[in-house]
Amino acid sequence: MIFIYRSDQRIGVDLHGVIDHNVPLFKELMSNFIQLGKEVWVISGPPKDEIEAELAKHEVKKGEHYHLISSNVDYLREQGIRMWLDDKKTWWCDDEPWWASKGNICKENGITILIDDQIKYNTGMPKDGSIRLLIYDRRGVITQYKEDTNERK
Repeated sequence: MIFIYRSDQRIGVDLHGVIDHNVPLFKELMSNFIQLGKEVWVISGPPKDEIEAELAKHEVKKGEHYHLISSNVDYLREQGIRMWLDDKKTWWCDDEPWWASKGNICKENGITILIDDQIKYNTGMPKDGSIRLLIYDRRGVITQYKEDTNERK
């Protein structure tokens, strides 16, 4: 069980596969987090301007549902990671820095809980459990990712 106990706690929520999968649920959940005094971040893959546009399309509002946005693409480009655009104008990079990016964003910004639909982001999470990765699946279930073995691939 995850306890949302600290008033200064920062919570990250993914856009693609989480918020956009059930907009009414996550708008309410994120709003409730804010009412409890939490700082809510939207952490997603595309550049920040694209995330902002999609949040606006879903009527997910800054101040009401979230405080800040962090983009994997923007973060990785700031870190000097080699990235490229494909024919569809989608950003790409090697797998290792991509899957580590959200963990690094969380560590660098004091985010202690991340709700995402991709378990591969566990590769960037610290092994000490200081950041909790909660997996939202297509059935609408949120479970805490727990590493049951010492393997981390």
